[in-house]
Amino acid sequence: MKRQSERDPNYRLIGRVLRPHGVRGELRVEVFAEEMALFDQEVLYLGPRLNRLQEYAVEGLRAHQGKVLLTLADVDGREAAD
Repeated sequence: MKRQSERDPNYRLIGRVLRPHGVRGELRVEVFAEEMALFDQEVLYLGPRLNRLQEYAVEGLRAHQGKVLLTLADVDGREAAD
């Protein structure tokens, strides 16, 4: 299996969405990146595979119990986060 950087140099695998967190639409993310600064972007691309990514504007993020809680624009509730 090729590493992510060998598949497409324009994208980096920095984490995996585990589940929604709370009722406001935050996402609990397992962090793969060694530096949290990689999450500090205006836009992130999320998807099940590289050829099915969707662009999301980042509204906020914070550390929580060894994970990251990510808030995305236009995701304003638990149902939308699913």
